[in-house]
Amino acid sequence: PSHPGTELRRAMFGVFDRRRGIRSWPVGTPEFEQSGLPEIPLPAIYICRGETCAAPVTDPEQIIDALRSLVFPGGEDAEDQPMGT
Repeated sequence: PSHPGTELRRAMFGVFDRRRGIRSWPVGTPEFEQSGLPEIPLPAIYICRGETCAAPVTDPEQIIDALRSLVFPGGEDAEDQPMGT
């Protein structure tokens, strides 16, 4: 079986925009500790825009919704916006 975070990584890179950055900080590393993000007991992706981060995403199917919530706050026209798949 694959590592529990593998599907999350695949889904994230499936919608990756080269104009954006992806940082990978395993829990327990100094970078993760300094990020101030909450540690949860499941593999998770934190999607942030500036200093604002969405709730941790643990389901690959929810990545696009989390991206839209930060890119289109309030959901305005989010359903009509392409996010790549």
